[in-house]
Amino acid sequence: MISFSESTTNSDIPLTFGTFTVGDNIFYIEINRKLFKWEDGAKKIKSTDVIDTTEYSNANFTGGLKVAASANTVYVGKRDGRLVRSVDRGNSWQDRTANLPFTVSNFKDITFIGKTIYVSTDKGVLASHSGIHWRRLTNSEGKHIIIDKFAIHKSKLYGASKSGVYYLDYQGNWEQIYPNIQDRVISFACTNDKLYIATEQQDIRYAFIK
Repeated sequence: MISFSESTTNSDIPLTFGTFTVGDNIFYIEINRKLFKWEDGAKKIKSTDVIDTTEYSNANFTGGLKVAASANTVYVGKRDGRLVRSVDRGNSWQDRTANLPFTVSNFKDITFIGKTIYVSTDKGVLASHSGIHWRRLTNSEGKHIIIDKFAIHKSKLYGASKSGVYYLDYQGNWEQIYPNIQDRVISFACTNDKLYIATEQQDIRYAFIK
């Protein structure tokens, strides 16, 4: 049983849960626009001091914080376009926004594969080992692909968006394996060598893993 402290609630906004992710037996969860963490076995959750300060609206509230965790490192993409990183399990934070090669209006998804962090934005996907130096991922023609959701299968990165389903090849380029979804992807997962895509219009389809 987890106890929620009074600090997780807000009299103006009903108790609402957002992003939920796990890294090294620590669970990170967004509650009422604040990021909390809970260690396996603990009786209470703790604040990470990451707070969304954007003006409240139904549009930006449902977007949520984008969070990825691996061992001691945690990345958070905020609604205001800022990217922050912790290397001590959310105890302290470094602002990495200035290191990004462009201004971000919207973070779409964030995930780790090994020590590499992948960040999907409204202007394309970025990859980094350090959080300081970033590489923009493109297809073989140099086009920046917009990705709504990531999925991982056997350490290979897949991405889905309105333009289709892609995987990141060994040269670090996006290769399309399924075209033209024509709707915003809200969920993306893999099982039994198939990639399943759920869209905003409640359409569910699949693509074979390559």
